[in-house]
Amino acid sequence: MIDFNISDRLKRIAGLITKNDTVADIGTDHGYLPIFLVKEKKAGKVIACDIREKPLGRARQNALDLGVGSLIDFRISDGLEGLNPGEADTLIICGMGGHAIRKILTNGLESGKISIGTDCVLSPHTDRESLSEFLYENGFRINDEILLHEKAAYYILWKCTFDGVKRAASPEVHVYGELLIQKQDEALKSYLQREEELLLRIIKKLKVLPGDKKNKRLSEVMERLKMNKKIRWF
Repeated sequence: MIDFNISDRLKRIAGLITKNDTVADIGTDHGYLPIFLVKEKKAGKVIACDIREKPLGRARQNALDLGVGSLIDFRISDGLEGLNPGEADTLIICGMGGHAIRKILTNGLESGKISIGTDCVLSPHTDRESLSEFLYENGFRINDEILLHEKAAYYILWKCTFDGVKRAASPEVHVYGELLIQKQDEALKSYLQREEELLLRIIKKLKVLPGDKKNKRLSEVMERLKMNKKIRWF
């Protein structure tokens, strides 16, 4: 058993790792996920990467304090730049914006750091729809999809494999998640209900505003509410 606590979100991220010869955690911050992986023997090798020396040093010290410092390869790396092509079979890119993740994946494809069969575990904090569109259009097959409700926020977790097959999907898929819709996920149900309440409040406020400038925003919110209702199974 591990002798330190990590969040349920990090445990769920770890649970999405199936190819585990070499796992690279991009943007490792405190290093808790790599520490968990080596303590639980979930990877043959773990590479912890961060763009800055200060957080990487903090992660290294945490690993030393927990007796696993020699089991993790710590590297200064801007995205995947610190990796060799084909070195990691699983990439973890979590806790940053969707546009930043898109940039890292794009650079990884162009540099050969991502190739056919590479697994990616992703969790964007923002720009989820844009990242979903990128994954579908650039050959990343989503194998598993988790919507996690933690501390009043909802986090999407994706387990993807790059297979090079470009795909198309509806706007609803990019907004709410194809697999979540298919399995009638309970967290998605909660999210839809909360979103509806928020959208109705916004609509109510917009309708009493003077002038025509509100019309575009009101139309956008109404379309989102329509989409929310379209995918409901409850």
